[in-house]
Amino acid sequence: MQRFGWDRKNDAFVFVMKGNIPVHVSWTFAIPAVLPFVHEWSRHPRLALIHTAIFAALLFLSVFLHELAHVWAARRRGIGTQRIDLYLFGGFAWFKPGAASPYGWAWIAFAGPLVNIVLVAGFAAAYYLLARPLLPVDPDGHFSSPPRLDTLLEWTLWLGALVNAALAILNLLPGHSA
Repeated sequence: MQRFGWDRKNDAFVFVMKGNIPVHVSWTFAIPAVLPFVHEWSRHPRLALIHTAIFAALLFLSVFLHELAHVWAARRRGIGTQRIDLYLFGGFAWFKPGAASPYGWAWIAFAGPLVNIVLVAGFAAAYYLLARPLLPVDPDGHFSSPPRLDTLLEWTLWLGALVNAALAILNLLPGHSA
């Protein structure tokens, strides 16, 4: 199997992970990465390009790690993975037939949102640690105002927490499984 390339049949970029698991990234995955910044492209094209690239990277990594968590949890219960798809509405891990208990399937389902919750905590902690002073700076023990960070870094950390919070919440909503 080819390690990476374009799959003409599915209109997707494909790469193969360790364990021979193909990951299909549909061209439609770019739509939610570009749409939030369409209004910026005419006014500030350079900034819009930077925002779009950062958001696309955060979205890809968040959805990909979410799906990898499902794969890891399934593998821990002896269920193999056929492939991972990333597309317009997020991602989907296709599992091989396996005999997991309802409890096992619940853990497989919860593994993805759990990773997003951990990522929210990580991004929020980094934002808090970088945006707030850790020690008082005056003799009275008052904290100074938060130091000026590079606003792009603040924005990236805030957006990373927001994207992962949205993914966790959306994936914890009750719904009919496929």
